[in-house]
Amino acid sequence: MSFTINLFITIVICASLFLSNLMAFKPNQNIILNTTLPFSELDNKEVLDIIKTFKKDNIKYFFINIILNIPSFFITSDVISIIYLLLWVISIFTIYHIVIKKHITKLRNLKMKNNWFLKNKHVISIDTEVSRIKNKMPVSILWFIPSFLIAIGIIAYAITSEQDFSNYMIILSCASLFTTLIFLIIYKLFSAGKTKVYSDDSKVNLACNLIYKRIWSIILVLLSTVLSVLTIFQCFIYSYIVIISFIMVSLTIFITFAGYIKIRNTQTRILMAAENVIYTDDDEFWNFMFYNNPNDSNLLVEKRIGIGMTLNNGTGTSHIAFGNFKFDGYGPTKTYVHKDLDKIIVIKLPDKYVFFTGNSNKETDEYYKEFQSFLDKN
Repeated sequence: MSFTINLFITIVICASLFLSNLMAFKPNQNIILNTTLPFSELDNKEVLDIIKTFKKDNIKYFFINIILNIPSFFITSDVISIIYLLLWVISIFTIYHIVIKKHITKLRNLKMKNNWFLKNKHVISIDTEVSRIKNKMPVSILWFIPSFLIAIGIIAYAITSEQDFSNYMIILSCASLFTTLIFLIIYKLFSAGKTKVYSDDSKVNLACNLIYKRIWSIILVLLSTVLSVLTIFQCFIYSYIVIISFIMVSLTIFITFAGYIKIRNTQTRILMAAENVIYTDDDEFWNFMFYNNPNDSNLLVEKRIGIGMTLNNGTGTSHIAFGNFKFDGYGPTKTYVHKDLDKIIVIKLPDKYVFFTGNSNKETDEYYKEFQSFLDKN
């Protein structure tokens, strides 16, 4: 393995992990180090001490990770060099996991010791006004057309060309086409994803969701376009493929982090000026960086550590929505419904609503008739 490629891989992996950790100890609203805290405790001395220690560990392990890969630069055998590199990648991700989990555990234990739990626990709020227009928030899907045209154009040129490197061009353009397709799928998942309720004010919810969906869609379109354009340079200036690949990865990291920081800062400014902001404590559904919430139908949710999205491992494992919910137009509700049924009984109480179903539409109808018969008699 060449010195340049090895250096490129080392810088990209170490820098990505370092930057990902930077996001973890910067509060995202009232979430820090994958832990939900009351706003009043974000400046608590014990909390700040944990964050300070984590910052030091982040810098320390950044240099340790680089040092661990130095021997690979002196290995002359490509096979041994690749094996060493794979072992190095496994080891640094293991170290990353251990270090960050240690600090998350410290903060979670501190939270438990001080009983810093929010009152809004297991509350799911829905703003129907914002949900109705969620598909209009991202930029148009048509912005992906240039990326597809570039890839298809290169493939067509390579097929009709008699140059020696036409097969090389076909491989690169097919990879570009596949990458654009992946970005398009992610775009569709983002667009179809549920909107989030941040406040009792629909205008605040609209602004925050618009910023989130619009900027992420721009990031995906921009990445797709930039990578497609750089593929042209890879095809026709193939002697500089390593340098161009480095530029590709660097731009991908820069665009993604810049967009994410823009989203976070803008949403924070909006929420700081808003009233009646809604915060919920969902820490129990987060195990380190993995999310498992069977009551959340979203397949993708925003990461708490790093940037981007992560899978909801609980999706599809439960057909029942159970707990405290908050629906626009109804307010607080007690809910026990089968998600795949289209008939729901709604009972209005003095201070809340109750939503529930039977195990089938037929059973729900029978419950409804019994209630109706009871009310008629009384």
